[in-house]
Amino acid sequence: MKYTKQQRKDLYAAFKAAQPYLEEQVFLCWAVVEAHRADKITESQQELAKNLIKHRIHPHHTVSTWLNRSARIPNKKITSKAMKAYRKRWLESLVKEFSR
Repeated sequence: MKYTKQQRKDLYAAFKAAQPYLEEQVFLCWAVVEAHRADKITESQQELAKNLIKHRIHPHHTVSTWLNRSARIPNKKITSKAMKAYRKRWLESLVKEFSR
């Protein structure tokens, strides 16, 4: 997807704000929602970030399902510890991607 300069700034803000909440949340979208609930980002920034996440893992609803079915990672390797580490790396990469 192509984003405007302002959307890229909004995505950066949303993903950066979500980082402290990821430790407490199971899903990346939930961390974004928590950042919004804490008034760290606007509702439109929240929606933009959630839509990007949904777009990237489509047609799946979770990253673990996407990893299993699209990236062909066996279920036995998709542990909660591995998923937590993967989500953290993914969020860090999103922050980096939209920081430019």
